[in-house]
Amino acid sequence: MGKDKKPVESVDDSTFERTNKGSHRQAAFYRRCSALEAARESDWEKCYYLLIESLSGYGLTLDPIEYEKRISERRMGWAGIHVQVLSDLVRSATEMGCEQLAIRHLSFLLQCFCEILTRQEKSDFARELESLGSKCGEGAPVNLTLDNGFTIPSVNLTKFPMVSSLKIQNLFASLRPVKLKPKSMDNLIPTSASSPFIFTPIQMSRPSSRRRSLTSPAVQNMDFKWIQGETCQITLQVSNYLPVELQVNHIALLTDGVAFQTYPTSLTLPAESGPFPIQLTGTPLNSGKLDILGYSTHVLGVKSDCRWPHLPNSSRLKLPAKYVVEVIPPLPLIDISAPDLPKSDTFTSLTTDNNAIMSNVSLTIYAGQTKTCSIKVTNNSPNNDVIEIISVKMISKLVKDIETNLVTWNDNDLNNCLPLPAQSSFDFDIKVYGISDFLSPSTKKRASSFKVKSASVSGTSSPVPNIANITNTNSLTGSPHHHPSSNTAGDSGSSKRSHILGSALANFLSELQVGSSNSNIKRKYDLVNSINLEEYQPRVIEVILEFEYSGGGGLASGYCRRSAIAINIEIIPSVLITKWDVLPAEMPSHCYLVFDVLNATNYEMELNYSENKSILIEPRETCRIPVPVERVPLMNEESSLNKVKNSKNGISLLERCKHHLVNQVNLNWSLLTTDITGVAFMSEIPWTGDLLDHIIMSSVQWDVKVNGNDLKIEEDLNFSIGEAIMLTISVTNISGNSLRDVELWVSCFQEQQNGVKNYKVDMKRSILGSDRVYIDEVRIECYFLEIINNLIYSHELGMVLSQRVNNQLLGLKGLYTQLSSIKKYLELVVEDKLPRNNAIIYLLQDIFNLLPDTMSETFVKSVYVKTNDQMLVVYLASLVRSVIALHNLINNKITNRDAEKKEGLKDKNGEKPVDSKKSP
Repeated sequence: MGKDKKPVESVDDSTFERTNKGSHRQAAFYRRCSALEAARESDWEKCYYLLIESLSGYGLTLDPIEYEKRISERRMGWAGIHVQVLSDLVRSATEMGCEQLAIRHLSFLLQCFCEILTRQEKSDFARELESLGSKCGEGAPVNLTLDNGFTIPSVNLTKFPMVSSLKIQNLFASLRPVKLKPKSMDNLIPTSASSPFIFTPIQMSRPSSRRRSLTSPAVQNMDFKWIQGETCQITLQVSNYLPVELQVNHIALLTDGVAFQTYPTSLTLPAESGPFPIQLTGTPLNSGKLDILGYSTHVLGVKSDCRWPHLPNSSRLKLPAKYVVEVIPPLPLIDISAPDLPKSDTFTSLTTDNNAIMSNVSLTIYAGQTKTCSIKVTNNSPNNDVIEIISVKMISKLVKDIETNLVTWNDNDLNNCLPLPAQSSFDFDIKVYGISDFLSPSTKKRASSFKVKSASVSGTSSPVPNIANITNTNSLTGSPHHHPSSNTAGDSGSSKRSHILGSALANFLSELQVGSSNSNIKRKYDLVNSINLEEYQPRVIEVILEFEYSGGGGLASGYCRRSAIAINIEIIPSVLITKWDVLPAEMPSHCYLVFDVLNATNYEMELNYSENKSILIEPRETCRIPVPVERVPLMNEESSLNKVKNSKNGISLLERCKHHLVNQVNLNWSLLTTDITGVAFMSEIPWTGDLLDHIIMSSVQWDVKVNGNDLKIEEDLNFSIGEAIMLTISVTNISGNSLRDVELWVSCFQEQQNGVKNYKVDMKRSILGSDRVYIDEVRIECYFLEIINNLIYSHELGMVLSQRVNNQLLGLKGLYTQLSSIKKYLELVVEDKLPRNNAIIYLLQDIFNLLPDTMSETFVKSVYVKTNDQMLVVYLASLVRSVIALHNLINNKITNRDAEKKEGLKDKNGEKPVDSKKSP
């Protein structure tokens, strides 16, 4: 009996689900048929409820969020049937007189089926929805509950308008809060060493960077802050995809957290257009955390709350659930202006989003001129906040050293105006200096290409001098009493320089040498060179003065604001140095800096280049001026014996020379027809090693005495022929290093009053002693700032001027010339080429009769005695010279030996050598 039973077939879940769906669809179909039957009988309420009951069978939900999810998952069902069912619901709700239900279903129809509706359908539904909304309107977007308990969710029209981009805007640069970090807070900031956290490279189940980038964060904290009481805004790009004009009557922000006052706006979008920018604004009323959740709209008669995650493009835009912005307490607000300066239209090089520039002004100034400008600061705080702290800094593209000289101010002037109440102001003075190197462009171009050659008066100097030549202390050239070229081989160089400098400077230097010191001398010299001023264009410098200020609750929270004013400074050339050179002066401790100065202005200029010395320069003309300066000492007070000279010390010496010259040379100028004055500095002039040899004091100091009296360069010494002249030359080493194998010689020359020096004067003077001495070593003068004995080398020699020998030689030359003429005349007479003249023959016979008898023994003996006497003098002079030279050499050897012994005792005992002349 059991064998006759058939086995029961099993039904799997998928088959059951398909059967169940089929049953629901069949039930929904019959309900819809019943609803249509009720509609034909005008029983619209029954029709509506039957359609509601059939929704589940068609797979249709009235929750727009759920329906959008089904669309993304591709399980929404038949969209055409859904549109038809929703159209029937709209008609039945309208016929029932329930416009709220009709509006809700129309909103759902446009929101969820916008992409599949035809252009005509979208137009008809939009107009119908707007018509229903204008009749009854709709309150807050909340759920509606029917009599049978069925709930119809709210519908937010997030696609009308469609948001394509979103940006939370930071405040304007002049309104942004900046974290204030005073120096007193530096010690309160904990360091990494005191932190309780330990760094580890282990990644604890963190998602990959790609996964994090694809996932929208729930909360996004903004990296900037808003201020209580300041209007803030969000920028949206919206589009209208409907074929009808979209009237947005209301759009405002949705926020949470601190109290926030929104400012609704409205707009009209043409049909099928966009995107269009729109700003949603509001004002935080308190400080704290502000959550921005989305925005609310009133469009097509429907009020909607559009939150960020529910926007159609939320995935593409990676919108979070909310944006969080920190709101800080209120800060004061200032206005900056320069009423005395004109407005500037162009200022772009330094302008960025972080520059809180409130106004642009321009200023025209001459190079070297200093101009005072007034900046007006006004407290325009809307909340009556008081400014308690304020500071100023400058922003430019210049290097720090030049920037500090361009614009200067006094911080005490700012602090004295604090605290500044609301609606109050004060004037703040700044000084603008027309910075310049005062070099012509052509001169700088030549200077940059100059490498090794020495600088002449043309000014083509090397920008980097040869430091090795500067610090070469083994050379005795460049004595304070003599120009380095004043030797046998360099006489042509001096004459050449005198020729280049011109007669105007030569006359002026002659006046200086003879001691002309008339006060307020004003001389005008001829034009030296014709300069083309087209290459000297004004220099434009752009700077920003940034004010940082705070007060009130914002200061207590540690925040401040920044506001700035941009200044476009145009610097016009005034004084330009086209050429320069260095010449020795009368005093050994001074020299002359010779400049060719160009007046690059259109006004007559008065240039004051030295004490009580000034000159007038016509517009666009060049004049040459000599500026007396003190020479730079080779060693300063901090130098010592153990300090080694190297390249780094050479560079420091060069900087010391430049600093020394800058402090002494100031070319003060003024434009006569105006009240404009200025100062030109020489800090940027490039100096070569040859020029610095003139500026730096020689490594050896000379002291010359004539007959026991100090030699003064400015006075003339007169001596008779044959009178003995005793010269005492003292040599002191001030270089910092010992000098070895030194040669000292005395060179004499004769000035011929035309710039030419004759060094062939051996027959015009006689030397008693040695005019050339070799010194093994000249030790340094200073050792720990104490003078050591026997370190000054002295040499003495005598000199006799002998004009008689020169006259005798000139007489013999004349006698030879006359005898040659007589011989030629007699030969012509003998050859009958000239007639015989008895008078001439008589005079010749008289000359021959007066000549002595050279064959006489007495005459010959007298000549021998005279010659031997002269030779004896020469021999004795040579003998005395050799004895003196040997004596000096022996003294030098003894001095060096004693010095070495003293150094040995010092090294052995660890004590300083004591001057033997000083009492213990």
